[in-house]
Amino acid sequence: MTNRLTPARLLRGSLIASALLVVAAALLQPTTARLMTAIVGEGARCDGVRIRVSDRDGLVGARLGAPYKYLERREVLDAAFSERRAVPSLALRIAEVAMGRLDVAYGTGNAHDWDLAAADLLVHEAGGRFTVANGEPLRYNRSDPRHPALIAATPGLFEEARRLLDRLAG
Repeated sequence: MTNRLTPARLLRGSLIASALLVVAAALLQPTTARLMTAIVGEGARCDGVRIRVSDRDGLVGARLGAPYKYLERREVLDAAFSERRAVPSLALRIAEVAMGRLDVAYGTGNAHDWDLAAADLLVHEAGGRFTVANGEPLRYNRSDPRHPALIAATPGLFEEARRLLDRLAG
């Protein structure tokens, strides 16, 4: 079996995992040299400064990061987001929720463990939620490392945003 955490993947997000739980993570945005880190129980930081998800509690006026294929869908337009943005890197899109720059981030299926684990811990330690579309937590280190559609969001709008993702991904 080959090691799934290659040097190229370390640039996208590094992690230290114990069994199925990610316990430490780092995510570097190379274009800005911004470094986001998290340790279980110690919160999330960006360049050493504590980060938190926003306190938004509804989709109307919320900021969405999503793949292009979702952004112009009727369901998304009807939700009245104040901002709809394509962020090509899934890990950075999720991290934008942890930093409070987005309120919701969606991902389509087939992302791999190594693309998600660091951002997963960042969101949770920043006070947000990150799950698969049905609301179940992500499970790592399975025989198939791919995941279905995903959502990261602030707690106050998570369920409403998850129901929207069900319609988009369904």
